[in-house]
Amino acid sequence: MNTPFDAAIDLLHQTRQHWASENTLVYMTEGLASLNTQGCNTITNRFDLFEQLKQNKQKVTFSDFVLADCQALTNSPAAVVMRVDKEKPLSHYLFNLTATLLKDGGEFWLVGHKNEGLKTYLKKIGKLLIGEQKTHKGKEGYQCIQFKVEYVNDDNLFDDSDYTQIRSINQKPDLLSKPGQYGWKKIDKGSQLLIQKVVDHYVFSDEDRVLDLGCGYGYLAAVASQLPYGEMIATDNNAASVISAKANFEALDIKGEVVAADCAKGLEGRFNLILCNPPFHTGFAHDQQLTAKFSQTIASRLRRKGKAYIVVNQFINMAELLTKQGLTVTELDHNQGYRIYLAHR
Repeated sequence: MNTPFDAAIDLLHQTRQHWASENTLVYMTEGLASLNTQGCNTITNRFDLFEQLKQNKQKVTFSDFVLADCQALTNSPAAVVMRVDKEKPLSHYLFNLTATLLKDGGEFWLVGHKNEGLKTYLKKIGKLLIGEQKTHKGKEGYQCIQFKVEYVNDDNLFDDSDYTQIRSINQKPDLLSKPGQYGWKKIDKGSQLLIQKVVDHYVFSDEDRVLDLGCGYGYLAAVASQLPYGEMIATDNNAASVISAKANFEALDIKGEVVAADCAKGLEGRFNLILCNPPFHTGFAHDQQLTAKFSQTIASRLRRKGKAYIVVNQFINMAELLTKQGLTVTELDHNQGYRIYLAHR
């Protein structure tokens, strides 16, 4: 099945003979799942891609691209490859990281769509990584920019919003977050509407096993932890989200665990209560398969007589997907562009 990223991946494969080697570093973020990185060092902030590459016996590290986490970052690579990321602070951080890692004579390969700000990045990166530039054009508006670096101009580093720093969101409740995840510096309106419905409708018990599925920085788990519960598990596929949620669990002394996982894959057991504000984008594109995947996980992880509360954008067909999984679904609210559902067996 074609994906919105196929043209980008095809373009990188066409040029692979020029960049792939044991001394090549690949930043694997959204949209590069099928990129052939055999023989390269790969770092990914997505746990699903980490498991996929590890299973294929490729050299891969799961990390938020932090130097201390990555053996692959201890040596200067001959080439660095990345795709423009939807989260601008992450792209900016990776540009700066590349400037730190590459030696003179190294190469930086950046792939993206012309509508993703590639032209602007070309000009700005050209002021940071000084040297020859070459554009490789592919299908459907994708381009791959090759930078042959003569030297780095540290005066032109990008503003990366202090990417590695965890900080307060400065809203109530006062939680911790960091760049690299969707909605990192605010409380998501959909999640806010969802947790209010949960508080109004659900009878909490100190024996409940609760799952925050796709937790982000852990807002739903943090609010739910103020009510009776037995164990709280929060899980996310994104490294920045896992780091942030762990910080909030520690700060609030939440009884439970934050787990890096691909849609709860690998977790043990089922849950009395599932809270979920599922993502519906992979990178820049709407991903219907991702929404379906969350509906399948909700159905498989819900205990008999358990309840799941889900909030989605009003245009997402989550009720239909949950019903197909054998769940009974009730729409609790349709408000401010969101739909809130209760699902149970």
